[in-house]
Amino acid sequence: MARTPKKTGPKKARTQASLADKHDLYQRAVQCVEAEIDFIDHTYKRLRGERATLLREDFGGTANTSCEWVRRRATNEAVALDIDPKPQAWGRTHNLSKLTDDQQARLHIVRGDVLESGAFASRPYDVVLAMNFSYWCFTRRETL
Repeated sequence: MARTPKKTGPKKARTQASLADKHDLYQRAVQCVEAEIDFIDHTYKRLRGERATLLREDFGGTANTSCEWVRRRATNEAVALDIDPKPQAWGRTHNLSKLTDDQQARLHIVRGDVLESGAFASRPYDVVLAMNFSYWCFTRRETL
């Protein structure tokens, strides 16, 4: 008696969306880190009379904004804080790798919960950012 092969069902067609890099698309569609850092530089200087140097990027998964920050000036340092290791790994490969050794040394990608940010405050930051949609996850004013 011959064996009948198992039916595995129809093969799913690979769509363009299934092949897309979601982190790359997010950075292209949602972020304009050059304009964001221009705004931070301008606003901080207007309010404080000097340039900010230490930035913390909350929800900084791919560290894209932090990379732009350390590219701007040799005195700038950044901490990109996020709870999810997957976008952090992507950011190390696709963003951090494009920086010079000196710039990479001034950027720290930290895995952690922004709600426990006190644990990451080894010194006072000049600027703490939570860009784009990230603050929408907080539904109570006390948390925000």
